[in-house]
Amino acid sequence: MTSFRSEYDEFQESTFESNSDAFVAFVVANTTSDPANAMQRLLPNFFGRPALYGKTFVATLDQQGKPASVTMYPPAQTVQSASIYS
Repeated sequence: MTSFRSEYDEFQESTFESNSDAFVAFVVANTTSDPANAMQRLLPNFFGRPALYGKTFVATLDQQGKPASVTMYPPAQTVQSASIYS
């Protein structure tokens, strides 16, 4: 148990938020039986990153639960550049 107070009795908001996020992730990981639901609940909100909106990704996790790879789906197509001067 912690009070999230520094030695100078200041509230440590970043430590509180970090611990709260870790606790929520622990609860989600240990209460859901559906892996897709767990993944959806564990992903952060991507506010302020409009380049990601509406995109689909395939994520692969390693044996320790860390991201091993993330790729766009469907894979990006190669676009051939054309000279604007021809």
